[in-house]
Amino acid sequence: MIINITCPNCNFSKQVPSENIPAGVKHAKCPRCSKTFEIPAIPEEESFSMEKLPEAPLQEEIPPPLPNEDKVTDVKAEPVDEHTLPIQEDYGYFAGLYRVFSGVLFSPTQFFRAVREGTGIREAMIFGILTGSVGLMFRLFWEFYFQTPWFLMITKLFQGASVNDIFMGMIIFSPLIVFINILVVTAVVHISLSIMGGASKGFDSTMKVILYSNAASVFSFFPYLGDIVAFILTLVIIIVGLREVHETSNGRAVISLLLPVFFVLFLSAAALTYLAGKII
Repeated sequence: MIINITCPNCNFSKQVPSENIPAGVKHAKCPRCSKTFEIPAIPEEESFSMEKLPEAPLQEEIPPPLPNEDKVTDVKAEPVDEHTLPIQEDYGYFAGLYRVFSGVLFSPTQFFRAVREGTGIREAMIFGILTGSVGLMFRLFWEFYFQTPWFLMITKLFQGASVNDIFMGMIIFSPLIVFINILVVTAVVHISLSIMGGASKGFDSTMKVILYSNAASVFSFFPYLGDIVAFILTLVIIIVGLREVHETSNGRAVISLLLPVFFVLFLSAAALTYLAGKII
């Protein structure tokens, strides 16, 4: 049976034999405009034998070419995962953000399988820096509000500036701080995973995992307990993400993450002890 598939976005049309469409596939991706659309249902009663097909070959409708665009020759029908393509125009920016949050926090396995199949680094970068900056701003606000020992120690390092100036400066530079932190964490985790023999993909794949794990930083909205929840949830998300994106084992993902974490915590504790000794 020959069916006509037409993209509702750019009106590109192609006649495709029904047997070439995999069973259960309900969506197709247009090779011309790259939009995903629903394939019309194929009525069973309209199925007929090859003897009833017309003798003349069917001609496909060729739309006028777009400026500076290569000729499109085929339409591919493929399954569309509900967690694929996180921030995309089809759903709107805020709806896309919600899909990413729900995927990372509640269905991380399915989400990172979709990331493994090919989600762009640009979308991951926008999401990771945005959510990471918001989470950092929440943490800084609570540090400033409660005048914690950590924040007071920072103010002593910048004695020429007021507390308000230090707070606003850290807020303004929070995206840069988040970006540097992402680069450092990605480099450490990827090297550790490579040593463990579990890095089957490149550096950018590991960076996507770290970027999307910043979804857990929204829990920093809650003081004290929120930071603990965010930290634990971030570790879990990264472990699942490394396992799915690099197609490695849980053991390798856990070890490659926890070893750098313990090492960083040790260095942080040593640095804080040194700074505290200098200030006091």
